Amino acid sequence: MGIGPSIQAYQKNFEAGHRLLSMQDYLKQVELRPREYCRDASTYILDALKAHRQDADPKDGRFHIDVPGRGRLAGHHNVQERLFSIIENFVRAGRADRMILLHGPNGSAKTSLVASLFHIIEDYGKTSAGKTYRFNWVFPHEGVRRRGMGFGGNNDETTVESFAYLSGDQIQCRIVDEYKDHPILLLPHEIRQALFDAWLEAGVIERISDIPEYIRVGQLSSKNKAIFDALLGQYQGDLQAVFRHIQIERFEMSTRYHVGLTSVEPQMHTDGFSRQISADRAIANLPIALQHIALYETGGALSNGHRGAIEYNDLFKRPLDAWKYLLVATEERKVSLNGVTCFLDALLIATSNDLHYQAFQEHPDWASFKGRVVPVAVPYLLRHRQEVQLYAERIPSILDETHCAPHTLKMAALWAVLTRLKPVRISLKVPKEQQLVRTLTPIEKTFLYDSGKVPARFSEEEKRLLLSVRQEIEEEYIHDKRYEGSEGVSYREMRHIILNSVSTEHPSGPFLSLVRLGQALMSFAEDTEAHTFLQRKAESGYYDAKNFVHVAIDYARQEVMQDFDCWLDDTKCAT
Repeated sequence: MGIGPSIQAYQKNFEAGHRLLSMQDYLKQVELRPREYCRDASTYILDALKAHRQDADPKDGRFHIDVPGRGRLAGHHNVQERLFSIIENFVRAGRADRMILLHGPNGSAKTSLVASLFHIIEDYGKTSAGKTYRFNWVFPHEGVRRRGMGFGGNNDETTVESFAYLSGDQIQCRIVDEYKDHPILLLPHEIRQALFDAWLEAGVIERISDIPEYIRVGQLSSKNKAIFDALLGQYQGDLQAVFRHIQIERFEMSTRYHVGLTSVEPQMHTDGFSRQISADRAIANLPIALQHIALYETGGALSNGHRGAIEYNDLFKRPLDAWKYLLVATEERKVSLNGVTCFLDALLIATSNDLHYQAFQEHPDWASFKGRVVPVAVPYLLRHRQEVQLYAERIPSILDETHCAPHTLKMAALWAVLTRLKPVRISLKVPKEQQLVRTLTPIEKTFLYDSGKVPARFSEEEKRLLLSVRQEIEEEYIHDKRYEGSEGVSYREMRHIILNSVSTEHPSGPFLSLVRLGQALMSFAEDTEAHTFLQRKAESGYYDAKNFVHVAIDYARQEVMQDFDCWLDDTKCAT
């Protein structure tokens, strides 16, 4: 068969996917699917999330940022719903004028959450519904023009409707737009407004505000505006002549190549730059009409993340002066880079641990930033089954060929969750409810969170009362600085505990037993100087890490005995 048919099929898919378009063909696509071709970054990301939710599980009403095989995220469904809701609000408002701040204890999966979001956006960009476009400027060789195309002083018509589809040997100069301006911005503001008014009259949109602000009133970047104005003046206002030089190009979001998606590590300088290119010898083939103007290109994270999303990793570890520009960037959606103003269309997401976040709240400049930030707490997992799922997916690959005794991971997960819980102090109107709720032990609270299981010691009436206030219990500490799940053992620490529990002296090879795991947990719990959360005073059975080891061992023992009883029942039935 050979590879020939595959190559031919690839070329057909390339053409069918509208990878390259002229401005005229692009505008036809805009007329056919106006919403799809007039999205800002927030709308695009929201569409990506909706498509992912539908593909993942159409029957499940909840939103999940889970990407199997690409950094799967266990739990945190409330956090994911909150993130989804914030982006929805940005879309309704027509602009993302605040930064999303994911804060939480170290190792609570903040970075994993952003990585999963970026994976979803990348995958969506490969679909037909996820097409995104940028444009380039194309200037042909003299032989392609009839006479001078206006560059040599003439203004004659050309036999070529567009230079977008010219082959490489027919092009004298091609200026790539590294900033990825939206092609719709090539339409002057008054023409855009007339187009939107026509859509409104035809019922394509319900209101003008349905069009994102960036699409309605956004402007071209400095370089593109300079080229556009120069050509428009040379052609004496003939837009069609200017559009001949436009090549619309489809691009795909990529974290690896920093296209529309990028992460910024803590650093000492602004996250972007500009430099003049018109004096560069590499641009010596610029047409005469452009050689008298100063052209600047932009680079860095702000340029890379334009039209997509930018993650500021560990934001508060940076000196304030290095990111103070975000005050203007988040609210006015523009950034000045060495005198060049860039209009920014991107979802800004920052991450920070609670320690640095709370310290910055005491900073004098916090008041200025407060209204420009949407904080989202990302706690440690508080549901036992989700913690087990996390271990089941990640620990085996670390342990490799190690044999694990039954229920070892369940035992480890239970102890981890117990260290993160806080005592019930909820103040309720009915005294009986108040007294009932405050008797919940840590393990009872764990299984109430996990599956809604109510302790057997409660009467049926008490069980109904407890379930009726379950949500209030879960949200009791939501507004506290030390919210539930902000303290306790992290997954990273649990991974080390589990690895250190493996015995290499077993005859059958590496072995992880309940006994060895229990010893490792107790050793960790006794090291109070190394871990501040272990220094908390026990209260109503909570904050008692040493006792939690015994609770977890008892739980694992019961699970093993239950398995044994089931095995005996099966044996009796078989005989």
